[in-house]
Amino acid sequence: SISATTVYSQSWTVLEDSARHYREKKNAEKSVQFYQLAKEKLPADSTVSLTSIRLNQSAGDTWRTASQFKKAYPFLLEVRRLTGLLSGDATAPYATADDNIGIVLYFNGDYDEAIPFLQESLRIREKIFGAESAEYAQSCNLLGALYIRLSSFNEAEQFHYRAKTIRERIAKEKK
Repeated sequence: SISATTVYSQSWTVLEDSARHYREKKNAEKSVQFYQLAKEKLPADSTVSLTSIRLNQSAGDTWRTASQFKKAYPFLLEVRRLTGLLSGDATAPYATADDNIGIVLYFNGDYDEAIPFLQESLRIREKIFGAESAEYAQSCNLLGALYIRLSSFNEAEQFHYRAKTIRERIAKEKK
Protein backbone atom coordinates (compact mmCIF):
# COMPACT_ATOMS: atom_id res chain seq x y z
CA SER A 1 0.00 0.00 0.00
CA ILE A 2 1.17 3.52 -0.76
CA SER A 3 1.25 5.90 2.18
CA ALA A 4 0.81 9.68 2.14
CA THR A 5 4.51 10.00 3.02
CA THR A 6 5.47 7.96 -0.03
CA VAL A 7 3.28 10.08 -2.30
CA TYR A 8 4.64 13.31 -0.81
CA SER A 9 8.22 12.14 -0.98
CA GLN A 10 7.82 11.31 -4.67
CA SER A 11 6.11 14.59 -5.60
CA TRP A 12 9.48 15.98 -6.65
CA THR A 13 9.46 13.51 -9.56
CA VAL A 14 6.29 15.08 -10.96
CA LEU A 15 7.94 18.49 -10.71
CA GLU A 16 11.06 17.16 -12.44
CA ASP A 17 8.87 15.79 -15.25
CA SER A 18 7.31 19.24 -15.64
CA ALA A 19 10.77 20.80 -15.73
CA ARG A 20 11.81 18.42 -18.52
CA HIS A 21 8.61 19.22 -20.42
CA TYR A 22 9.30 22.97 -20.33
CA ARG A 23 12.94 22.38 -21.22
CA GLU A 24 11.87 20.47 -24.33
CA LYS A 25 9.56 23.37 -25.18
CA LYS A 26 12.59 25.73 -24.88
CA ASN A 27 11.07 27.59 -21.92
CA ALA A 28 14.15 27.82 -19.70
CA GLU A 29 12.61 30.12 -17.11
CA LYS A 30 9.66 27.81 -16.41
CA SER A 31 11.85 24.71 -16.60
CA VAL A 32 14.29 25.96 -13.98
CA GLN A 33 11.41 27.03 -11.72
CA PHE A 34 10.20 23.43 -11.73
CA TYR A 35 13.72 22.07 -11.11
CA GLN A 36 13.98 24.38 -8.10
CA LEU A 37 10.57 23.29 -6.81
CA ALA A 38 11.63 19.66 -7.23
CA LYS A 39 14.77 20.32 -5.16
CA GLU A 40 12.63 21.90 -2.43
CA LYS A 41 10.39 18.81 -2.32
CA LEU A 42 13.28 16.37 -1.88
CA PRO A 43 13.16 14.57 1.45
CA ALA A 44 15.65 15.96 3.99
CA ASP A 45 17.85 12.89 3.65
CA SER A 46 18.15 13.47 -0.12
CA THR A 47 19.45 17.04 -0.19
CA VAL A 48 22.99 15.70 -0.58
CA SER A 49 22.35 12.96 -3.13
CA LEU A 50 22.74 11.98 -6.75
CA THR A 51 19.15 13.18 -7.25
CA SER A 52 20.03 16.63 -5.97
CA ILE A 53 23.09 16.67 -8.23
CA ARG A 54 20.92 15.69 -11.21
CA LEU A 55 18.35 18.42 -10.50
CA ASN A 56 21.04 21.09 -10.17
CA GLN A 57 22.87 19.82 -13.26
CA SER A 58 19.65 19.84 -15.26
CA ALA A 59 18.86 23.41 -14.19
CA GLY A 60 22.40 24.51 -15.04
CA ASP A 61 22.27 22.74 -18.40
CA THR A 62 18.92 24.36 -19.14
CA TRP A 63 20.39 27.82 -18.62
CA ARG A 64 23.56 26.92 -20.52
CA THR A 65 21.53 25.67 -23.51
CA ALA A 66 19.63 28.98 -23.43
CA SER A 67 22.99 30.85 -23.41
CA GLN A 68 22.19 32.21 -19.94
CA PHE A 69 25.63 31.43 -18.55
CA LYS A 70 25.47 33.63 -15.44
CA LYS A 71 22.24 31.91 -14.44
CA ALA A 72 23.79 28.47 -14.99
CA TYR A 73 26.81 29.22 -12.81
CA PRO A 74 25.26 28.87 -9.30
CA PHE A 75 23.61 25.57 -10.19
CA LEU A 76 26.87 24.16 -11.51
CA LEU A 77 28.73 25.37 -8.41
CA GLU A 78 26.18 23.46 -6.34
CA VAL A 79 26.78 20.34 -8.46
CA ARG A 80 30.50 20.68 -7.72
CA ARG A 81 29.89 21.15 -3.99
CA LEU A 82 27.55 18.15 -3.77
CA THR A 83 29.86 16.01 -5.89
CA GLY A 84 32.71 16.82 -3.54
CA LEU A 85 30.62 15.80 -0.54
CA LEU A 86 29.45 12.55 -2.14
CA SER A 87 32.51 11.32 -4.01
CA GLY A 88 35.39 13.57 -3.02
CA ASP A 89 37.22 16.34 -4.79
CA ALA A 90 39.72 14.12 -6.59
CA THR A 91 37.26 12.13 -8.70
CA ALA A 92 36.21 12.06 -12.34
CA PRO A 93 32.73 13.48 -11.56
CA TYR A 94 34.38 16.37 -9.70
CA ALA A 95 36.65 17.04 -12.71
CA THR A 96 33.57 17.09 -14.95
CA ALA A 97 31.90 19.57 -12.58
CA ASP A 98 35.02 21.76 -12.80
CA ASP A 99 34.88 21.55 -16.61
CA ASN A 100 31.22 22.53 -16.69
CA ILE A 101 31.88 25.58 -14.52
CA GLY A 102 34.93 26.52 -16.59
CA ILE A 103 32.96 26.23 -19.82
CA VAL A 104 30.13 28.43 -18.51
CA LEU A 105 32.63 31.05 -17.35
CA TYR A 106 34.41 30.83 -20.71
CA PHE A 107 31.22 31.44 -22.69
CA ASN A 108 30.30 34.27 -20.34
CA GLY A 109 33.65 35.93 -21.09
CA ASP A 110 34.99 35.39 -17.57
CA TYR A 111 38.22 33.83 -18.82
CA ASP A 112 40.41 34.54 -15.79
CA GLU A 113 37.79 33.04 -13.48
CA ALA A 114 37.61 29.89 -15.63
CA ILE A 115 41.33 29.11 -15.35
CA PRO A 116 41.38 27.58 -11.84
CA PHE A 117 38.43 25.30 -12.59
CA LEU A 118 39.92 23.99 -15.84
CA GLN A 119 43.38 23.63 -14.27
CA GLU A 120 41.87 21.65 -11.39
CA SER A 121 40.11 19.38 -13.86
CA LEU A 122 43.40 18.80 -15.69
CA ARG A 123 45.18 17.96 -12.42
CA ILE A 124 42.46 15.52 -11.36
CA ARG A 125 42.34 13.79 -14.75
CA GLU A 126 46.11 13.43 -14.82
CA LYS A 127 46.01 11.82 -11.37
CA ILE A 128 43.13 9.47 -12.21
CA PHE A 129 43.64 8.64 -15.90
CA GLY A 130 47.27 9.63 -16.54
CA ALA A 131 48.83 12.28 -18.74
CA GLU A 132 48.43 10.11 -21.85
CA SER A 133 44.66 9.60 -21.63
CA ALA A 134 41.83 10.92 -23.77
CA GLU A 135 40.35 12.49 -20.64
CA TYR A 136 43.55 14.43 -20.02
CA ALA A 137 43.62 15.49 -23.69
CA GLN A 138 40.07 16.84 -23.32
CA SER A 139 41.22 19.05 -20.43
CA CYS A 140 44.22 20.19 -22.47
CA ASN A 141 41.90 21.24 -25.32
CA LEU A 142 39.67 23.23 -22.99
CA LEU A 143 42.64 25.07 -21.50
CA GLY A 144 44.06 25.67 -24.98
CA ALA A 145 40.82 27.30 -26.11
CA LEU A 146 40.74 29.43 -22.98
CA TYR A 147 44.32 30.63 -23.45
CA ILE A 148 43.56 31.62 -27.04
CA ARG A 149 40.80 33.91 -25.70
CA LEU A 150 43.32 35.38 -23.28
CA SER A 151 45.78 35.95 -26.17
CA SER A 152 48.26 33.67 -24.38
CA PHE A 153 49.16 31.92 -27.59
CA ASN A 154 52.25 30.07 -26.33
CA GLU A 155 50.25 28.42 -23.54
CA ALA A 156 47.38 27.70 -25.94
CA GLU A 157 49.72 26.07 -28.43
CA GLN A 158 51.33 23.92 -25.74
CA PHE A 159 47.97 22.60 -24.52
CA HIS A 160 46.58 22.02 -28.02
CA TYR A 161 49.78 20.31 -29.15
CA ARG A 162 49.73 18.06 -26.09
CA ALA A 163 46.10 17.10 -26.78
CA LYS A 164 46.84 16.45 -30.45
CA THR A 165 49.83 14.25 -29.59
CA ILE A 166 47.79 12.19 -27.13
CA ARG A 167 44.90 11.72 -29.58
CA GLU A 168 47.23 10.71 -32.42
CA ARG A 169 48.91 8.12 -30.18
CA ILE A 170 45.51 6.77 -29.05
CA ALA A 171 44.29 6.56 -32.65
CA LYS A 172 47.46 4.75 -33.71
CA GLU A 173 47.04 2.22 -30.87
CA LYS A 174 43.47 1.47 -32.00
CA LYS A 175 44.59 0.46 -35.49
